[in-house]
Amino acid sequence: CCGQTMSDGALIDRFLEMMAAERGASRNTIVAYRRDLDDYTEFLAGEGLSPVDADASAVRRWIADLHERGLKASSAARRLSAARQLHKFLYSEGERADDPTIAIDGPKLGRPLPKVLSIADVDRLLATARAFLMPVCLGILLFFVFVPLRRWMDRRGVAPGIARSPSRSRVARAWQRASIASSPSSSA
Repeated sequence: CCGQTMSDGALIDRFLEMMAAERGASRNTIVAYRRDLDDYTEFLAGEGLSPVDADASAVRRWIADLHERGLKASSAARRLSAARQLHKFLYSEGERADDPTIAIDGPKLGRPLPKVLSIADVDRLLATARAFLMPVCLGILLFFVFVPLRRWMDRRGVAPGIARSPSRSRVARAWQRASIASSPSSSA
């Protein structure tokens, strides 16, 4: 089609038959590969080349041409992938002595920018974190402070005087929880 020699078309047909038979490529995949490879072979024909005798510089010129035509990097990468697959096929079938695409870097695909939170979203996030994490952090702190302290006091026979104070009921409850957690029966 459109500037390809008959041998180029036959090679592409063989390649696409292999893709369908051996790799189970869908009809849509075959159509997309054909479109991408038609573009590639048309460019090569304009340079007086075919996929069998194209070198790495011809492939690079084709990629530059894709860029000049305004193709997105993702579309150019897809087309280069099709050309790479064709050249691997030609090499494995003995039609070529080498693969000119092996040293070709694909177009750089841009990464999308991260989504930015609004000030209100950040405020809600921080409020939620404070509401949830503060009790959790306090519990962890009490555990790591009171359990070792309780064990130390038990070894020395010191009675916890703060547990008797009615004004410190939260501390007393934390102390009681720590003594339950540090008792030998709870560690088994």
